[in-house]
Amino acid sequence: MSLNFLTTQTDSAREHPLPSTKYELDHLLTSEQAAGVLGLSPKTLANWRVQGIENLPYRKVGKAIRYKYGDLLAFIDLQKRENTSQK
Repeated sequence: MSLNFLTTQTDSAREHPLPSTKYELDHLLTSEQAAGVLGLSPKTLANWRVQGIENLPYRKVGKAIRYKYGDLLAFIDLQKRENTSQK
């Protein structure tokens, strides 16, 4: 049985790789950087902001959208599930 599926990346992950930079918890990231941390596309984050789908805090600095790195880590931690029946 081949385990190639474990090493294949989604298109989004290839386009927005995880950052190699270590950030401080209070560092403000752009949507592109935040998407890279979460393994999502910036468009997904924009959709979440508009539709209020996920409870992911962001800041608006002028016209710029920024995400606090510590908030991203907390969001990831909140996504933990013990089994597939949990929402």
